[in-house]
Amino acid sequence: MKKAFLSLLAVASVVLNVYSQQTLQSAIEQSDSRFVKEWIASGHDVNNILIVNDQKLTPLAYAALKANPEMVNLLLNRGAQVNQKTEFQDALMFAAMGGNTEIIETLLTAGANPMNENKMGKCARDLAKDAGHSAAHQLLSIETEKRVTAQRAKRLK
Repeated sequence: MKKAFLSLLAVASVVLNVYSQQTLQSAIEQSDSRFVKEWIASGHDVNNILIVNDQKLTPLAYAALKANPEMVNLLLNRGAQVNQKTEFQDALMFAAMGGNTEIIETLLTAGANPMNENKMGKCARDLAKDAGHSAAHQLLSIETEKRVTAQRAKRLK
């Protein structure tokens, strides 16, 4: 009896988690900041992994993918880790693939590392170029060069 009850609780937990993820995805897509704030306030981890079309994403990466600057800002302000990777990709890479310079600038200001690489060895700058987003590519090239120059200066000290 106890084993059956625990199994039922486990199934219920999985169902609630899937429902919670789908509801959060919908809220991000629709810019429902009230729901996202309540979701976080109710104890959910802003860095939990979402499964979207069999792909793992953080809520921040999903907001960047959906080109939603309001949600990107909200999630960052609520503790989203800007450099957290899932399946070797971070939010900046998704913003770069979409060419959204506003979100790219927001993520860079929040500390995103433009030199992070995915499993193919490509950074956000490369992904922007591959997708044909010249403004995003230029912005990321400038930021990457700044970081490389800063690293060289540190080594010379």
